[in-house]
Amino acid sequence: MIKNHKQIMCVRCGNNQLNLFASFHCARCRRKCTYCRNCVMMGRLSECTPLLSWTGPDTPIPAACRLDWQGTLSSGQQHASEKIVAAVEQSMEMLVWAVCGAGKTELLFKGIERALQLKKRVCIATPRTDVVLELAPRLQQVFPDINVIALYGGSEDKLTYSPLLISTTHQLYRYEKAFDLVILDEMDAFPYSVDKTLQYAVRKARKQNSSMVYLTATPNKSWQRKCQDNKINYVTIPARFHQHPLPVPQFVWCGNWEKKLHREKLPFALLTWLKERLITDRQVLLFLPKIAYLQKVMSILSQLDSNIESVYAADPMRVEKVKRMRNKEIKLLITTTILERGVTFPNIDVAVLGAEDAVFTASALIQIAGRAGRSVKNPFGDVAFFHYGKTKSMVEAKQQITNSNKEAAKKGMLLPGMGGEKMNCTICLSSLRPVLNWTNLVKRQKTFLLCEDCISKLEIIEGERCNLCCRPFALVDARFKKGDVCLDCYKWESNPSWKGMLDGNTSIFRYNDFLKEKIAQFKYRGDHQVAGAFAEYFPKSLVKGRVVTPMPLSAERLYERGFNQAEAILEYAQIKYKPLLTRTHGEKQSKKERQDRLENTAAFSAAINTGCNAQHVLLVDDIYTTGATVRQAAKVLKAAGAITVYSFTIAR
Repeated sequence: MIKNHKQIMCVRCGNNQLNLFASFHCARCRRKCTYCRNCVMMGRLSECTPLLSWTGPDTPIPAACRLDWQGTLSSGQQHASEKIVAAVEQSMEMLVWAVCGAGKTELLFKGIERALQLKKRVCIATPRTDVVLELAPRLQQVFPDINVIALYGGSEDKLTYSPLLISTTHQLYRYEKAFDLVILDEMDAFPYSVDKTLQYAVRKARKQNSSMVYLTATPNKSWQRKCQDNKINYVTIPARFHQHPLPVPQFVWCGNWEKKLHREKLPFALLTWLKERLITDRQVLLFLPKIAYLQKVMSILSQLDSNIESVYAADPMRVEKVKRMRNKEIKLLITTTILERGVTFPNIDVAVLGAEDAVFTASALIQIAGRAGRSVKNPFGDVAFFHYGKTKSMVEAKQQITNSNKEAAKKGMLLPGMGGEKMNCTICLSSLRPVLNWTNLVKRQKTFLLCEDCISKLEIIEGERCNLCCRPFALVDARFKKGDVCLDCYKWESNPSWKGMLDGNTSIFRYNDFLKEKIAQFKYRGDHQVAGAFAEYFPKSLVKGRVVTPMPLSAERLYERGFNQAEAILEYAQIKYKPLLTRTHGEKQSKKERQDRLENTAAFSAAINTGCNAQHVLLVDDIYTTGATVRQAAKVLKAAGAITVYSFTIAR
């Protein structure tokens, strides 16, 4: 404790606010003794309490501190990694300004390895316990020769030495001149960003001749000016490691949502947006500005789905709920800003209700938007800010995300076709610009867009149609109708062997010459991405209450094509499915005559442990022609215990 007649300062935490000091009659020094209440959670530090530090030789760092990591870095990560190595070697300070999902942990590996090779002690500091718990096992895995210590409130390793620590910034109150390299992750996060004593603790923990690396996705104005004026060594990574652009948030005006909430209602736009997602395999994070709203919103939304939970900072089940969300046991997680950073879910869409609230700063909104699209397998995601009036923070957040995408495209850090405003038709590759309107905002944003010419050539099945196979009656002679079904289905249902095998079929387009050519482009010439355009039309309402299964290919046909066309459509549509059938090899169905198709009853068999017993099944394929294939598959599924079998195809 440093004390004079005017000021007092705690040497451990740097606190100098008089209201955070107190006095008591001390039995040890037998006088009135002042102590610091700011860091009392570490144990009381009073005037007569000695603070001890080690002045002897440094503990030797093991010679074997190998990096055991076989991954590869993106060009942006590689550039930053090299800069960090240089900063370590030259005992410099630097800032890494990397977008959410850039892969900041991986780009640190080489710098940490170099520091350990130079016998330097390393500390990764972060304001949040969640991040410590998430990163510690990852660091231990890639540095297996040393004992990586995780320090946080409640940690049992506070007195254990290690050359590599990951610690909350609060735990650095305990250290003085201890580390040769300090890496400060999420330097803009609460409480570090507003707590001068934590900033003091980080400075105090560094050795005099040491390196300092700051990591952030959202530097404040002061740090941005330092970069612009070249007052600090810095590097930017405007792209994610998977080289897809950042999801850009859409603004959706929803009126006076608080007034609606008081009447136990939610805005129609938000409900529509959520319903679109709850019927798919995607999970949703919904951010609210106040804890008081969590229970109200949850009670309303629980009517849509039973797998809904809420979480907040002081929730005793917070860690458990986040774990369940990661395990996909929760469909929709309603949260405060506590989950704006430090958590990653692979297949997520994100919404903010009340984005105009002051709690949602530009930094918070950028971090929230950064939860979406982080996975290599699911690099896309929707982000919607539902508001009752745009704010400066909302506009600033969207602008910074857009600018990062433009910078990434300019630097060649995005995959071909992913950069800039220019987009191409998924089918014919002609240039186009997406059309955005209110309807598109509340629905899922289309990733695979089509030009007007291709759209005009796709004939959507409309009007009166067969109740079983979806054949449009407008183009069918009256002789080929039997009540509400077509003549083909009437014949199928008249045959006792096939009656009731298929309970119905939904198809989107007529199989005209244009679609025939494009399905051939997709199916036979191997243009896998065309499936993305077809998947945009998949009616998600068909999925609810059904086990979805793709029409299988034989092993030989799968090897020949490289992919199953039905699985490709489902994967692009992000619909979970189970392979319930296997198929034997034979001549392509498209090459067979009608009668041969009808007689090919042994093409399918139920997979082992089918999982369709007492289930309603949706069978997915690309084309419905005679109906023989889907009925043969349906017959096997019903023999395995399916209650109903419906089919969906792109074309009829």
